[in-house]
Amino acid sequence: MTHALVLGYSSIARRRVVPSLAGLDGITVDLASRRPLAPSDLDTVLAPGRLWLGFDAALESSEAELVYISTANHDHAPLARRALESGRHVIVDKPAFLSLGELGDLLDLAAKRGLCLAESTVFSYHRRYDALAQLLTERPVGRAHATFIIPPPEETSYRYDPAQGGGSLYDQGPYAAGVCRVLKTEAPNRIWASRTSSHPLSGVDTGFGMLCAFADGTSYSGQFGFDGEYVNQLWINGPGWTALLDRAYSPPPTLACAIDLREANRPRTLALAPDDTFARFFTSVLGAIAAGDWSHFTTAMKADARFLDRLRRAALGNGGPT
Repeated sequence: MTHALVLGYSSIARRRVVPSLAGLDGITVDLASRRPLAPSDLDTVLAPGRLWLGFDAALESSEAELVYISTANHDHAPLARRALESGRHVIVDKPAFLSLGELGDLLDLAAKRGLCLAESTVFSYHRRYDALAQLLTERPVGRAHATFIIPPPEETSYRYDPAQGGGSLYDQGPYAAGVCRVLKTEAPNRIWASRTSSHPLSGVDTGFGMLCAFADGTSYSGQFGFDGEYVNQLWINGPGWTALLDRAYSPPPTLACAIDLREANRPRTLALAPDDTFARFFTSVLGAIAAGDWSHFTTAMKADARFLDRLRRAALGNGGPT
């Protein structure tokens, strides 16, 4: 794998996707945008990659073997289909797709073509989650709580438009689902959820709360939204220990992070070096493609999509459980 094509120059593509892909050894990155980009728009050097105006021309002419899709959510499925039909492996920004049906159809297409289809929910690729996984093998979990609140986006953001797949349940639901995978190997028995805020004009959800119950008595709760001051934390508690991860979701690659532990009421800190979650994720995907086995990514996409489907049905219905 030597060539990648990024469709869409979103904020996350500009800040994290293109720099991380371009920083990998031997990878050339092409970029396609629906809007004209001036040289001042590009703070990442693409050479020797090419810049395309429009997705059609890029998909027809780029030599890329891998396509990364970074557009408004409602565009993900049709662009992924076109990229797979062109014979390319595909990575899609989270949330990859808006329904279980879309996911199933596209996974079937990818399997028929012998291609990888992966979702870019990357936060668990940070080295802190390697350390957390080790802690979880040694200590039982009783309860966990995630909080991810960000300030409101600009009013023109697609996140306020239900027709474009907007809303916090789509935008931040994958984080809730990803934490569930980090904590447990099985799905929750029950999920309760409720919208906590909505946009005054479009009515789309701008915040939600949730509670998951597992067969062994473990509980996992969360508060998510783009309607308040910035909070980004994961807290885990069990008999005789507790752990707190600040900046739990995809911190900047230059930020040193830690796990704050308290065991038998004695605090200690596990300090960890900065890490680039996107670079580690891309390295993992490229390694899977080279080995011809990307089943791990398929399993993760299915688990997260099922969780998100249950979460949305609970939040948009009577609160649950589902």
